[in-house]
This record gives sequence, C-alpha cells and structure tokens, in this order.
Amino acid sequence: MKSVMTKVADWTNRLAGARSAMEELRAADAELRREHAAALAERTRLIGLSPPVEAIIGAMRHLVDEHAEQWAKRNGQGLVRAFGPGLEEKEDGSVSERKPLLPAAFWTAYGELSMRELTPSALAGLAADLMKARLEAVIRATPYDAGPPIAERPALLAELDAKIRDIEARHSELVDGAAAFDPPITLALLPAVAVRRIAEAERGKHTAAAAAARREREEAVNRQHAQALERTGRSEYLANIARQRAELRS
Repeated sequence: MKSVMTKVADWTNRLAGARSAMEELRAADAELRREHAAALAERTRLIGLSPPVEAIIGAMRHLVDEHAEQWAKRNGQGLVRAFGPGLEEKEDGSVSERKPLLPAAFWTAYGELSMRELTPSALAGLAADLMKARLEAVIRATPYDAGPPIAERPALLAELDAKIRDIEARHSELVDGAAAFDPPITLALLPAVAVRRIAEAERGKHTAAAAAARREREEAVNRQHAQALERTGRSEYLANIARQRAELRS
C-alpha cells in the first residue's frame, strides 16, 4: 500500500502534468489563432494592393484614349460646325462666309456642350497626349506598396485559401479534442468555423424537418389508401385507381 507521502507525490505530479497539458493547449490555440489572423490579413492585403506601376500607367493610357475617342465621336460634328459654319444669307439675298469662332458652347447631337466646364473626359478629348504625360508623371512620382500583377493573384489567393483551410482544420481538431477530455476543456472555435458550424446545424435541422414532413405525408396517403381498400374491396379499389390515372392522362 502506498504511503500518504507517495500518494501526495503522485497527485502532485498528475496535477503538474494537467497544468502543463493545459498550458500547451492554450499555447497551441493562441499560435493557430495568430497564424489564422495573419493569413486573413495577407489575403485582404493581396486583394487590395495596386498592381505594379507599369500596369497602372498602361491602364491609364488605355482609359484616356478610350475617353478621347468617345469625346471625339460625341462632339466632332459640333466642332465642324463651329470652325466651318459655311455661308450666311443676308436679307438682300447676298451671301457671305461665316467666321469660324472658338466656341464657348455649341450644340451637338447629344445636346449643348459647354466649353467652360472641362470635364476629365473633355480634357482627354482635347489634349490626350498632354493628359497622359502629366498623369504618368504624377503616378511615377507617387510612392505606394505595389502588389503582384493582377493575373498572378488568383493562384496566390488559392494558395492562401488552402493555408487558411488547413489552419482552421487543425484548430478545429484541437478544440474538439480538448472538449473530449474528462473533464472537458473549452476552447472557442475560430469565428469563421463557428459561423459555418451554426449554418451546417441549421441546414441539418431543415433537412431533418423536411424529411419528417415528407414521411408524415407518405404515411397519411398510405393510411388513406388502406382505409379505402377496406371500405371498397380490393378489386373495386384498383378499378378506382385505374380510372383516376386514365382521367389524369386524358
């Protein structure tokens, strides 16, 4: 029989082991949470980063050229009439050439265009090369944290998503394992996993409820058929079923 001191020593060792295990669980939980938060932050960062400067300048040039072309299509006729107005007929029947004017405003097929209000689209139409040169200079002089090319990001995001799923799986295993101890140790799930589990539980409830309702309906129909069979006899009952099917087909 163990002495009292031996028993106390055993109990103390077990308590120390339990405390050590608890500390390891808490440390593993905290580490996985840090990894998960870092991976989520990197994912958000990767999505929001602007691309390399050459890609930005290329997009800017394309957009300015596009607006310049659209502006020319909208306002070309107005410019032709402003700078080439044709002849003016006087009351005595004589004609004279109209003087071209730099318009403050003129009418186009889309309404009146005011030259007093120069929108970015109008600037692109009037001075595309100058606008592109100035915007490029500003963009190149602006410091920013450039991300990878846009075309490369789907693959990088897929890698991050796989890493996030792995962290979530390892953390869920840790939480479930701790809950299985006697007595159980409670660790909170990662927020994203908790939301998914709640959603899965709700879907399970709806599925079970739908299955129960379907079984109840089927049982009610079976009871009705059985009662009808008892009342009318098998041959008449089958004849009624055949007539009902024939009516449905007609």
